Amino acid sequence: MVVRENMTNLTIYNKANALLETFNHLEDMTLPVKVHFYLQKNMELIVSMARDLEKKRIDIIEKYNISEAKQDSEEFERANQDIEELFSLEQEVKIYKLPLDWLENIELTSKQVQAFSFMLECEEEV
Repeated sequence: MVVRENMTNLTIYNKANALLETFNHLEDMTLPVKVHFYLQKNMELIVSMARDLEKKRIDIIEKYNISEAKQDSEEFERANQDIEELFSLEQEVKIYKLPLDWLENIELTSKQVQAFSFMLECEEEV
């Protein structure tokens, strides 16, 4: 199932880092083909979005010449404000959701469960 969710840029960035860190060695895990497919689709999209955010963050740092600015300077403060604004913006993200029962027989660490959690399709409370 594919859904669209609004996420802040900070959430996108954090989910990308969690996915990359947790599933750096996918070949070490035994995943059903469908789970692997959904994971790869989400990783490709979210990591790509996070890379774009990182590029924009670097552009802000370069714009204000932060490497030479003092931490108490006006330029440093403006750069921080621009970065905070960038990461607080929301984007619509296409997420491939997995039925929870697909993961029943897979042993996952807590970090892996955390990285997977946004992908799980759970029944909504009424």
